[in-house]
Amino acid sequence: MKTKTKTICGILLYDDAYEILSSALEPYIQKGRIGKFIYGTKAQDDGVFLNITVTPELVNGRIKDEMEISIPLRHIKFVVASTSKDFIGFA
Repeated sequence: MKTKTKTICGILLYDDAYEILSSALEPYIQKGRIGKFIYGTKAQDDGVFLNITVTPELVNGRIKDEMEISIPLRHIKFVVASTSKDFIGFA
């Protein structure tokens, strides 16, 4: 039986996205050496939105349940995925 590896996605948005979507994004935003970013366990592009799955563990319990948030692709600057937040290097 294969063991499923957990994936962590790091998403950077353009600066104006934080202004336009600020109150909606607030629970999901992390801050680190690169500025603001979002971590998720999954990120899927549907052609219009980047749908990101966020868990309470990734946002220090600021949400109570796993959430899927959708951000218009025009706001997405960069997406990276790894098996660990340490490898992404945003924080």
